[in-house]
Amino acid sequence: MTPMTNTVDGLVEKIREQLSSRKRESEERVARIKAAADEYLRAIEADLVADVAVRVGLETQRSTSAVKAALTLRSLIESLPEARLRTEPVPQQQQPTAEAAAGEVHEEVHEEPRAPVAPRRVETDPEIEALYKEFHSMEFDSLSDGLFKPWAEEFACRARGLQARGLADGNDLLTRMFRVLTAKAFQRNTRDIFGLARSHHGDWVARAERAKREREQVQAGPAPRSVSTRIVIPEALRAAVASPEEDEGAAWPELPKLLAVCAERPLVLLGGVVKQEKLERLKKHLGAEVEWIATDNGNPQGIASLERRVREGRVGAVVVLEELIGHRHFSPVVDAARQVMMPIAYGAKAGKASIVRALQDIEAMLGKEPPAAGA
Repeated sequence: MTPMTNTVDGLVEKIREQLSSRKRESEERVARIKAAADEYLRAIEADLVADVAVRVGLETQRSTSAVKAALTLRSLIESLPEARLRTEPVPQQQQPTAEAAAGEVHEEVHEEPRAPVAPRRVETDPEIEALYKEFHSMEFDSLSDGLFKPWAEEFACRARGLQARGLADGNDLLTRMFRVLTAKAFQRNTRDIFGLARSHHGDWVARAERAKREREQVQAGPAPRSVSTRIVIPEALRAAVASPEEDEGAAWPELPKLLAVCAERPLVLLGGVVKQEKLERLKKHLGAEVEWIATDNGNPQGIASLERRVREGRVGAVVVLEELIGHRHFSPVVDAARQVMMPIAYGAKAGKASIVRALQDIEAMLGKEPPAAGA
């Protein structure tokens, strides 16, 4: 065997050893992250059990292990080399050593020095700046727990609405708002603030208005008691009064792109009980096929069928009536719509104002990205 062969074999063996070492390190990091994720899941399950125990009247002690597990998991993820590359400063170029000049293998590849390039500045939209200024002026610590929750939901939903519109947020002001609200909600042990979780979906304008009404009711205080007889109000009537649908509050917009889509594939409303009068009114305005899939009794077959039709490209657009259907029921349809790039919007309780906003959102989506081709 010639000296040249020995040199090549040695180089190949050294490369193999380095690759094996890096692979082992990566596997160890992944194992630690998996263990931390499992611990976080166990802590979340313990919190859920504690919540249920409180609701049924059992005494229990809430643990803070979920927060600790989440912080541990985040620390492990942020310690990944790929994650550190985005935050750590780029080290200065070093002169190559004699060993490197002799051909030693290095993990990093040095390039020729380049002139520093100033990062491109991303502007922040004035609407986001105005909302953050209003948010920053709030004294949340002085609010009662009953007033904190509607205030937090109102700000969270308004922020989500600006995000959904794709406005520029160069200074990450909305992210700061979410972090502050999440921290303060944890300090108060206040749960279920709509809009803070990434999994939340809905008509953000309607949800913000709803939170504002709740906040104003709390600020107004309880009404004076003048009648001692207890009056039982049906739940359906209570919901209608608490969240009016405002059917006459908005005019039907022009929707040329949506009409073009509906000429080939139907628009589908999902949730609640079918209200034939509203369905006929929408059909008359669009002059196209409109379907309404009821979910008042669960209707898993109807939801599964809609999901399949969406994936097959046989639906033009979907309006989810998110206040009439649980999130876990309509989330498969949302996932399918995103995969095939089909427009989907949210129509609250099928009030005219909410439906109009949903149709306008769909029209805007169609202007940005063409819908998936029909089967």
